[in-house]
Amino acid sequence: MNTKKLILLTITALCIVSCKDDDEYITKNESRNANLLKNSTYATGSDNSLHFTYTPDADRAKEIYNYFRIDTIINDNLSTWEKALKISQFVANNIPHRNQNQQPEKRDAISLWEFVKNVEPGINCRLHSIVNSELLFAAGITNRFITCRPESATDNDCHVVNIVWIPEMSKWVMLDSDLCAYITGEDDTPLSLQEMRSALAHGTKFDIHFIKSVWFSADYYKAYWAKNLYWFCSHEKHGFSVEPASVSSGDRYILLIPNEFDCYDIGKNDVVTHDDEAFWAKPE
Repeated sequence: MNTKKLILLTITALCIVSCKDDDEYITKNESRNANLLKNSTYATGSDNSLHFTYTPDADRAKEIYNYFRIDTIINDNLSTWEKALKISQFVANNIPHRNQNQQPEKRDAISLWEFVKNVEPGINCRLHSIVNSELLFAAGITNRFITCRPESATDNDCHVVNIVWIPEMSKWVMLDSDLCAYITGEDDTPLSLQEMRSALAHGTKFDIHFIKSVWFSADYYKAYWAKNLYWFCSHEKHGFSVEPASVSSGDRYILLIPNEFDCYDIGKNDVVTHDDEAFWAKPE
């Protein structure tokens, strides 16, 4: 065996061991992390300063709709939830999860699609959620992409997913095109991130549905969410090409943090709220 091949095999083996150790750590700490969720509280109804907006440009929506041939993915006979699920499945099936080595210059759906086809074979959860968000907007579906963070300051891992507004249900629901899943409650209704957090905190039963084959188990996915639902981040303005965001654009980055939590990662221009009701507000 030549030296180069031996080095590659060694690196691969180390990566497998490292991933296995991370998985075991996350699973082992599920009860602890769920307890942290249970013991954290919010100041509901205290913040009137947040104004989340959803203003996708019509011309850009048409361009994305035609580029991705969204008419071949969904049709008008489907409900909003069915349309959103089919679009997320399309993204999951065509863009693999990968922590890419390079950062793309542009973060919009078309540019990221070209990046995956021509530069790297996959992208991380944040970029996944941006692609999914723009396809959803192009189909007329209101949504946001949300960064879900752990309590521990030493944990560098987080997860980014979409929340989709379903008018027929009058609620947000979570869709994860990166790890290819959504979650339903006991009545088979898809859950929001807020509802998932409450279910994990109080041990309420829910079901995990994978929209394609995945390498991990439902038990691992549940434990992963117990870790990453402690606090949240979201743009205030939503539409196309929202990243990179700038203060001059009028956009703000909103952080939903539990009461009395000494948050370890607040940016200079970030806006902190403890009001979960305002953060998860119904679209105006």
